[in-house]
Amino acid sequence: WAPDNTIWLTTFGSVYSVNPDNGAKQLLTTIPDYSVLGSKQIGIAFHPDFNSNHYVYIDYNYAGEVYNDPVPFDLYMKIVRYTYNEDLNTLENPVGIIDDIKIFSGYHDGGKMLIADNHIFLTVGDARQVENPEDHPYINPGDPYLPQNLDVYSGKILRIN
Repeated sequence: WAPDNTIWLTTFGSVYSVNPDNGAKQLLTTIPDYSVLGSKQIGIAFHPDFNSNHYVYIDYNYAGEVYNDPVPFDLYMKIVRYTYNEDLNTLENPVGIIDDIKIFSGYHDGGKMLIADNHIFLTVGDARQVENPEDHPYINPGDPYLPQNLDVYSGKILRIN
């Protein structure tokens, strides 16, 4: 539930507001660089002071520069802050918070977000690393799995100040 007692939902790069009384759906924004590859992940969180600052945080996958040899990937995750315009019933003024989070295969990428204690907490999945360790450059005989490897974000909960 959104603070305005509507239901906000995300789907395939779009954010909607739904009136629970009559089911009317309003498009709030479309994410221009959202990637439909992989898990199609997109998440949303309201700032604790939403009623005064109207901030909405959206995390999603996007395609970028190819990385990872020998199995190439180009999926990343980012968080963008939008401002809700009540008069126009839209999200506007996107501001990047963090980006370039490599998520490898686009599966098991996490993307759950919570705002608490003046921090944003974001889960980054294990990138299906347990199922396909040969797909990751950080996995060599004797190397720790991605969640235990401090050189990558995979399998972690990030705290953003």
